[in-house]
Amino acid sequence: MVMHKNNTYLVSIIIPVFKVEKYIERCLLSVINQDYLDYVIECIIVNDCTPDNSMCIASKLITEYKGSITFKLINCKENGGLSVARNIGISNATGKYLFFLDSDDYLTDNSMRAFIEKVTEYPHAEMIMGNNINSKTGKAFINEKKIPKGLIDNFQLMELYYQKYIPVMAWNTMVLRDLIVKNQLFFTPGIINEDMIWATHLYPCINSFIFIPQSTLVYEFNPSSIMNSTSQNTEKYIKSQCIIAESLITVSYNKHEVSNTIYIISYLMEVLDVIRRRGYSSDLSRILKVRKQVLKRTICHGRLILFSFGLLLFPPLNQLCYVRLFRRNYNKIEYVVRQTASLFEIFHTVKD
Repeated sequence: MVMHKNNTYLVSIIIPVFKVEKYIERCLLSVINQDYLDYVIECIIVNDCTPDNSMCIASKLITEYKGSITFKLINCKENGGLSVARNIGISNATGKYLFFLDSDDYLTDNSMRAFIEKVTEYPHAEMIMGNNINSKTGKAFINEKKIPKGLIDNFQLMELYYQKYIPVMAWNTMVLRDLIVKNQLFFTPGIINEDMIWATHLYPCINSFIFIPQSTLVYEFNPSSIMNSTSQNTEKYIKSQCIIAESLITVSYNKHEVSNTIYIISYLMEVLDVIRRRGYSSDLSRILKVRKQVLKRTICHGRLILFSFGLLLFPPLNQLCYVRLFRRNYNKIEYVVRQTASLFEIFHTVKD
């Protein structure tokens, strides 16, 4: 077997476990059955105080396993949620790269081979992302035609992110552990959509990115998961969106003011729509504060086209968001605004 320099693991696979007895065996078998090209891998299973038989199933598989993967089992003292479990996994990982795998999802055949081949071909790559299949629809998450082949620099990555060609996800992504630890890129506890706030801070730190067009993971549409549950706590959901919105406005946009501003405005539209539909307005003032900040920024920087687009967040123009024709053509409208604002950005660059 080939060890990475300093006798460390090449990859640490982090799997949080909570109420997944229906899926955990399939998940772990998908890890066990991978072809690792003789590289040493560690798999860290974080038991987030699951009350079901998930850990019994996992322990039995690990006990019977005779292969080269080193399994580490960590038991949390109390249920802290997905973010806390992942953070514990990060703190206990020793691999050069971290790979997050949710326990209700599973790897496709030879997916790890694809990741390892990429980091071998591009040893300076800081993040590698694979494509995903939705178990419910059978469709891939990412349109591979939209992603350039080969090594992608930070400018390209940020544009792909802001234009939503790359989904916001921690799972099925391999990232340098040193980069995560150095920049303190841990997951925010106690919120829903923790991947979004994590990616918002991670992507600006990535200077070299690789995309694997083949599907390397199957995303399980789990009705009982936090994201898919219809009984999820409305208050927690709205508070989480407020935290994310406040984070988006504080992250440096560098050379991406147009795309960054359109991204934030579109996100605020979605959050305000959720608040309206669910009738929960206690945290509305926090969203309105972010709305004020982003519109103030467009005025101060003379981005009148972006300011005009942002007026969709205010009445009476915000009523357009509830018109089916407008919603159906929103992506086209967003594209036109981006292209027009980008054209005028040339003049701003010359002026600056």
